[in-house]
Amino acid sequence: TPFYLIDEVRRSTIMEIQAMKKIKDRLLKEYPFIKELLQSTRFFAVSDLLPDAEITEAYCSIFKVKTIGIQYDWLARFCKQNLITDIQICINSSAYHDNTRFDPTAMVSESTEGLQTVFRIDPKFKTTSEYVLFRYYSFPIIRLTKVQMLDIAKKHGWENYMTMTWFCHKPTISMKPCGTCTPCLQANQDGLGWRIPLRGRIASFSYMKLIQPLKKLAKNLIKV
Repeated sequence: TPFYLIDEVRRSTIMEIQAMKKIKDRLLKEYPFIKELLQSTRFFAVSDLLPDAEITEAYCSIFKVKTIGIQYDWLARFCKQNLITDIQICINSSAYHDNTRFDPTAMVSESTEGLQTVFRIDPKFKTTSEYVLFRYYSFPIIRLTKVQMLDIAKKHGWENYMTMTWFCHKPTISMKPCGTCTPCLQANQDGLGWRIPLRGRIASFSYMKLIQPLKKLAKNLIKV
């Protein structure tokens, strides 16, 4: 059962919902048996989530030293408030190593459940802020980069599905990836820049070379 949390202020919300519908429609057409495996998406509003001091404090603690998306605050609150303790979250491994960005990979341990290898935050981190945020999840693709996933998709004939996904948080007026939001920058850095229009790739290059270093410098100065 997929869960989707609607962030009412994010411009990409409608694009993400449309992309999910197109992918699901195509899956059901090409692989009808999936109808028995893939349940209806359940939608929830971020604005309906209740405050949670423990989770928000944990998020702020990580944010002080690493860049981490605000969604990890409200995703954890959603799981806690809905008694969800074992849901998959698709954080992937990055081909681009940036030590300013939070990466849970080093805190994940693997175990075998039936025929599956399962990745979760190791219980030895129970006293950390990271565990407070990520204890609800398993991480099915955390050891795969986007390029590796694309290679797997090509091998099995699923490549067209990969091109149907949406990642940009701030689409342009023409509803194309912007090139400068965090997911666009990550796609570019991880070897999938071809998914961003030329204009967006130029903006992405300029942002990474000019604006991003200035933002890092400002953040370091604020810490001092």
